[in-house]
Parts: sequence; structure tokens; C-alpha cells
Amino acid sequence: HSMFYFAAFHETKKMAPKGQEAGPMVKIGWDLGAGFVAGCAAATANNPFDVVKTRQQVGAASAVSNHAVAKEFSVAKRSLVGWMMELVRTEGPQALYKGYFAKVARLGP
Repeated sequence: HSMFYFAAFHETKKMAPKGQEAGPMVKIGWDLGAGFVAGCAAATANNPFDVVKTRQQVGAASAVSNHAVAKEFSVAKRSLVGWMMELVRTEGPQALYKGYFAKVARLGP
């Protein structure tokens, strides 16, 4: 997550105006914008892993009686790649980005 964030932040900041032409408000605007772009890049790279982690955690809760949702995800032991492939096969590639909008929406100022 941080690897994508800092790389995107650094690359975005390279496009900012340099020298005296950029006043303090412009610099603050570029910092905020670069932070948002970096947050979106990190969320895009990280979201599939978060979805799989959450599914695994819910599956582990299947030991709790009467937990219907957990039973759905506790079918078999799978690896990270196995979970991703199963998600894409059953729900389509968009399943890896469930919750993406909420994650990105919290990045705004």
C-alpha cells in the first residue's frame, strides 16, 4: 500500500509548478491533490487484497453457530490466488473492487 502511495505522490508532485510562480496556496493545493491521487493509486492496488482478507476472516467465523454468511465463505481452504480466482470466476472481476468507492471517498479533504 505505502509503496504505491509514495510512488504516486512523488510522481504527481513532479508536475507541480516550481519556484516563485507557485504561491503557498498553490503548493497546498498540489499537496492535497497529490495526496488524493496517491491515495487512489494505493486503494486501486490494495483493494483486491483487502477483499480477499475480509472473505477469509468471515470464513474463519464459520465456527460460530448460526453465522450463515460465514458458512458461504468457509467452503474450502484456499490460497490468496485461489481466493482471487474463485471470486473472479463466481462474481466477476468487479468483485475484487467491492468497497472501492467508500475507500476512495474517505480520501477527500
